[in-house]
Amino acid sequence: MIICLLNHTWEKSQSKFNLLRRGNIFDNYCQVWEVDETRVEDELLESSIFSIDVHASFTYPNQDCDDEEDDLDIECYDSVTIRRTHEVQFDYMNSDPRSAIRDMLVSMHVPVEDFMIAEISKCAGRMSTKDCYKNRKVLRMCVSIDVMVGELPFPIDKPTTTPASKEAIRRLEKVVIENPMACAICLDDLSIGSEAKRMPCSHLFHGRCIVHWLGMSKFCPICRFEMPS
Repeated sequence: MIICLLNHTWEKSQSKFNLLRRGNIFDNYCQVWEVDETRVEDELLESSIFSIDVHASFTYPNQDCDDEEDDLDIECYDSVTIRRTHEVQFDYMNSDPRSAIRDMLVSMHVPVEDFMIAEISKCAGRMSTKDCYKNRKVLRMCVSIDVMVGELPFPIDKPTTTPASKEAIRRLEKVVIENPMACAICLDDLSIGSEAKRMPCSHLFHGRCIVHWLGMSKFCPICRFEMPS
C-alpha cells in the first residue's frame, strides 16, 4: 500500500531552544494528538483515509561540540525539523498499523522505535471508534517526534528561517489561565491564574517561550499557523 507524501518542508532551529521541549536531551519522544477538522474537498474522496501531519526533529552534535564535557551542553547541538503530511488508507492503517506507521516514519529517515508506533497506532485506533469521526472521509492527526542522532541521515542546504514580525509578536493577546495545562514549548505547567500569551490560532504558551519561538520561526509550534513576517 502506497503512502502519499503531500509535502516536504524543513527548517533549522536554534538547538538550545528546541531542546527545551525535552526532559532529557538524550531521550527520544513522540507526541500524537487528534485534529478535529473537516474540509469541503474531503467528501470528494472515494475511500476513507488518515491524514497524518508529521513533524520530525533531528537533534545532532554541531561543530562546537569537541570534547566529552561538551556532550552535556545543549549549546553543542543543532536541530533540523522535517514536516510531511501522509495520506494512509483507512483499511491499511486498521489492518496492519505497524507496517503503515513504520513505512511512514522510515520515509522520513526517523529511527523507528516501538513506542512511536504504539503512540500513533493508539491514536488512530481511538479515532476509528469515536462516534464524532464515524462518517468522515478524512481523519486527521498530528505527530511530533524528536530524535537524537549522531549525524543527520540526509543532506541539507544552508537553512533559512523567517521570524514573525515584531508587530505581530507585540500584538499577541495576553490571557489569564483558567484551566491547568502545559506549555507545548517548554512543557512546564501553565498554572491557573498565571498569565499566558495566545496565538491567533488559539494556542496558549508562556509569554517568554512564544516570543522567543516567534523570534526564530513565524509558525505556531503546534499547528503551524503562519504569523505575518
